[in-house]
Amino acid sequence: MISQEGEKERHLFLFISRWRMDAIRVCEEVLEKLRDACDLPLVSFPIREMGPSGPSKEYAVSQYYRENNLLGFCHMQFNQWSSGVIQQSYPTTVHLVEVKVRDNNSKQFPIEVILPTFIHELAHTVTPAERVWNEEKNKYERLDSHGNSFYHNFACLLRTAESLGIFELPPGPNKFSKKSLKRYDALDIVTAPKGFVGSTKLYNSTSADAPRTLRITAKYQGTEKLIIIESSATLDDFLLESRKKFRTKFSKVFRGDGSEVFSGPLHQCIC
Repeated sequence: MISQEGEKERHLFLFISRWRMDAIRVCEEVLEKLRDACDLPLVSFPIREMGPSGPSKEYAVSQYYRENNLLGFCHMQFNQWSSGVIQQSYPTTVHLVEVKVRDNNSKQFPIEVILPTFIHELAHTVTPAERVWNEEKNKYERLDSHGNSFYHNFACLLRTAESLGIFELPPGPNKFSKKSLKRYDALDIVTAPKGFVGSTKLYNSTSADAPRTLRITAKYQGTEKLIIIESSATLDDFLLESRKKFRTKFSKVFRGDGSEVFSGPLHQCIC
């Protein structure tokens, strides 16, 4: 087909796979909200999806952590230790926090599972590590990272998260006490009934403001390519991504039913 300007028109056809909440972007947003509202010294750091093989090998991680089915992990550096029998050091650097957002079949976990995992990891970033000298082994040994300081900070973050509508633990007596939080930590929140996990007002499945991505299958001349793009993007943004994928500039875009797509936000002009 030739346009009036004499250039060949190239038509792109779209088939929507599904909307998906962007779990990592949610975590980034939660970090910023908690930094603004909480008195704890939270800092900015990269947040990444944890792969199926466990914590990244980019930083030194014990084999123990790779062999256990962790939902989250903090890569932190400790340099400045206090003096005394039990020495303490706050994280000098938080290199990376990883969060597992999908199961081994690539199905995304509910956001109600991801949020408490991420907040748990946040508590580690503001909790000092502790170590004690082992005379027998002639070296320092790290103490349990889930001590009183950790659960104090975890409770503080959870209270703030609840006040902001980010995440709320299931109701119960003294739910922010160390004993209650240790019991919650021991729960397998992936398989536990929904009522035992907690809830979120800001990021539940019906929330219009939750960061989401749109998975679109684009088809041109018999070739299909998957394009993942933010729901807030415009049609022009999508055409730019399509041009990169197909190495072709498109003049018109059509839905799977044959109707033409005109300019505007993707969530309005495509759906």
